[in-house]
Amino acid sequence: MEFVFQGAGLIPHARHAKIEMASVSWNYTTFLNIIFLIVAAALVGRYFHRGGGWKMLRMMNKPMEDHGAHTGHEAHGYA
Repeated sequence: MEFVFQGAGLIPHARHAKIEMASVSWNYTTFLNIIFLIVAAALVGRYFHRGGGWKMLRMMNKPMEDHGAHTGHEAHGYA
């Protein structure tokens, strides 16, 4: 590919790039990140406070137990 671009004259010979020193700055995205981090922490705290916890997370990785061939329709009269 390099030779194709060279043959077509698509590779620039001079570079005019400005390199600025990177620095930490406080702008609107910084404040939005902080707000969403607080919201996420509140939601995780609410999950654990309302009875979620590690037991529920472990249970989510296990398949559900099979209680026979019950489809759910017979119990509600939809058979």
